[in-house]
Amino acid sequence: MKEKTRGIKINGKRIHSIRFADDIALIADTEKELNRMLEILNKLLEKFKLKINTKKTKIMVIDKQKHSVNANIRIGQTRLEQVKQYCYLGSMIEEGNRSLTEIKRRIAMAKQAFQNKKSVFVNSHISMQTRKKFLKTLVWSVLTYGCETWTLGKQERTKLEAAEMWFWRRMTKTSWTERKSNVIILHEINENRELLKVIAKRKIKLLGHVLRHNNFLQNIFEGKVLGKKTRGRPRMAFLKNTIHEMGCNSYAGMKELARNRELWLQRQGIAFR
Repeated sequence: MKEKTRGIKINGKRIHSIRFADDIALIADTEKELNRMLEILNKLLEKFKLKINTKKTKIMVIDKQKHSVNANIRIGQTRLEQVKQYCYLGSMIEEGNRSLTEIKRRIAMAKQAFQNKKSVFVNSHISMQTRKKFLKTLVWSVLTYGCETWTLGKQERTKLEAAEMWFWRRMTKTSWTERKSNVIILHEINENRELLKVIAKRKIKLLGHVLRHNNFLQNIFEGKVLGKKTRGRPRMAFLKNTIHEMGCNSYAGMKELARNRELWLQRQGIAFR
């Protein structure tokens, strides 16, 4: 894997794999190269009498244009399954590399967690203040898992805000036929819109840590990938999204701010104000 041609080139450096515990994700920019990398890995494992589990190993082609590319990747005589989305470390990654699918999935899981403890959340014998703490501990933790990597556009924000009100309306037993606005519901429970702020703070906290310590991820954020940009308006990028949430004017300004940890944490309080 140490050959200069392996993997993809970002900012002049080759990245051929991402490893976490016993999970390995091999990265290549061509079908031929990925096949070659798998052959090398498979031969190495055979020396230690280990085998790649072909049922658990999947192939995904990342392409925002959603071209129908059928990759023929094999381990020996076995052709690996190509998927459009894959759950990795608890988060759903899709071929279009968007956050909307994972956000919808997390909202569904959070609603299920709410329903499992519905007898507690709608119990009028428990104070609203206590029930709100239960909600943010037991349900929002499910909803916001992995949110540090989300890129939030208008559609994603709308979904999250609607989910937040879904919980409050059911906790207050408010039917849609009552025609109560969201403002009234929030006023009745003495609550403000908080979910997007919580997500923004978690993203900012992780990014601050990365900018201060992790050179590998800094290279991913700052590096340029070989190739030409596609036609049309560029998508909202993760860094641009976070710069806006942090209230900075540029990436350079945000990086400079991150070096001062105390000031960085203080600035989290002004996000979304």
